[in-house]
Amino acid sequence: MTAQNDRALLLQQFRMILQTVKSHFAQVERETGIGGSKVWALSLVKVQPGIGVGELARTMCVRQPTASQMVKHLQLQGLLETRPHPKDGRALQLYLTNEGHQLLERAP
Repeated sequence: MTAQNDRALLLQQFRMILQTVKSHFAQVERETGIGGSKVWALSLVKVQPGIGVGELARTMCVRQPTASQMVKHLQLQGLLETRPHPKDGRALQLYLTNEGHQLLERAP
């Protein structure tokens, strides 16, 4: 195989992976009513209750303002709650609500 064929094959495989991820996120949104990235954020909070917004952003590889907006939306939807950190009242800890737990049970 030539280098050009290798690149073409790699690009084709990359496109297949992206399409698979896109299809999965669409299925998640159909079944839960919220986007796949929000479901991912909720699942991270589930496995690490009390995680901070900064750590959530780092784990998801997004900027902190992006994670903050996601947290606000999830709070408005009643899926997530924030509590002040006991040692630093400026920092927030994230926790799932009962509705958040129920949504994750429905998620594929």
